[in-house]
Amino acid sequence: MRKHREVSQTTKRIQNQLFKALVLQTALPTIFIYIPTIIVFITPLLNLEIGPWGNIAIVTIHLYPGTDPLILLILISDFRGALIKTPQKILNATNSVIQKSTTIL
Repeated sequence: MRKHREVSQTTKRIQNQLFKALVLQTALPTIFIYIPTIIVFITPLLNLEIGPWGNIAIVTIHLYPGTDPLILLILISDFRGALIKTPQKILNATNSVIQKSTTIL
C-alpha cells in the first residue's frame, strides 16, 4: 500500500489546533487541581497559615469541569465559529416577524 507523505494544509491546521488543545487540557488539571491541593496539604506541615486562601483549592477544583471544554470551544476554529454564529442565528430568528393574513369572505 502506498503511503501518503503530503498532508493538506487543512489537516495540518486541525492537527495543530488539536495538539494545542491537548497540551492545555493536560496542563489544566495541574493548575486547577493539583497545585492548589498540594498547597493546602503542605502549608500545615510547614506551620504556615493560609487562612481563607485555603478555599481557593475548593473553588478551583469546582471550576475545572467547566473550563475544560472551553479550551476546545476556543482553540478549534470550527467550534469557535459555531459558537459565534449560534447567538447570531438566535438573534436573527427573533428579529424576523412572520406576518399572517386572514381573509374573511
